[in-house]
Amino acid sequence: MDSLISVRRQDDAFFSYLKGTFSNEWRAIPTESLNLEVKKDYITFRLVPVERVPQVGVWNFLWRVLRLEGLSLSLGGLLAALVYLQVLNRPVNVGIAIACFLPVACLHIAMNLFNDYYDHIKGVDRIGAVKSIQMGLVRAIDLYYWGWAILSLGLATGLSVLVVSPQPTYLIVALAGFGILEFSSNRLGLKYLGYGELTLFLLTGPLLVVGYIWTVTPNIEVRDLLLGVLLGTLTVAFMHLNNLREILSASQAGVDNFATRWGFDKGKKFAGIIFALAALLWWGLLILMHKSAWSFGPWLAGLALLKYIFMQIIQSPSPMASLLRQVVRKKFLLHTLLLALIFTSFVLP
Repeated sequence: MDSLISVRRQDDAFFSYLKGTFSNEWRAIPTESLNLEVKKDYITFRLVPVERVPQVGVWNFLWRVLRLEGLSLSLGGLLAALVYLQVLNRPVNVGIAIACFLPVACLHIAMNLFNDYYDHIKGVDRIGAVKSIQMGLVRAIDLYYWGWAILSLGLATGLSVLVVSPQPTYLIVALAGFGILEFSSNRLGLKYLGYGELTLFLLTGPLLVVGYIWTVTPNIEVRDLLLGVLLGTLTVAFMHLNNLREILSASQAGVDNFATRWGFDKGKKFAGIIFALAALLWWGLLILMHKSAWSFGPWLAGLALLKYIFMQIIQSPSPMASLLRQVVRKKFLLHTLLLALIFTSFVLP
């Protein structure tokens, strides 16, 4: 049977329950916020035997723990850049272009694991935002170790690609690695200092796109940077939706982002500004690519999709509203649909 245990924050045993290192036979699942800033003497955990943890298949386990659905934010950017280069008939080293997908995927997954670990430690992931740790699928410490292992694999494969690349892109890789490590860590925690949106914007936008294009083709153009800004803006837009949903627990945990800084009502309006900026950047990129009127058909469809998302947000009276929560649950699917429309607008004459 399950049992409850209350652990005082000052006790040595507290972090062993928090990280899951207290036992290999039990999982400690929080029954309230783990926010370390809240002045409470005790935190209550529900102890569940490992054999009673919900069993899922291998693929479902990997999908939930590694959060693979979010790879559209990174691999989608690489694919967009590759389609973009092919449409413009620019020379591409196909072997290097394909090889880049593995290290980027590894770096993204590592950031997911570190993010979930430190959000759990700091108390950002409350019961309303259940992830793999809160489900009991894994211990927090497992995510931490796996994060380092996958980050090492990503850096090793990335450096291997750069060795055979004719372009000196080591600085970009170094910046990306630094951003991933410091996005949610305890040591610096860019996410908790108000630089989360900027970090994600750079990692999935300009740094990713410009670094990728520079690695696979000899020349960089101004419109390449515009593509990176567009993709980074879309990332910020969809992550802002998630921040709106988690605004209450994030505020308690001391996370500084656009949503917690400006509040829910202003945050909803800001979402409209980001979507409008993304639409404008997309339109400008099509102009710079000298696309015909046919390419603006997908742009109009994307504009309609962005309007639909914004209407769902603006009509939500609170972070717990079903309209907002439904959009957040589908955020990666919606992001993928937008990428598909962007690809289509590039391919059309």
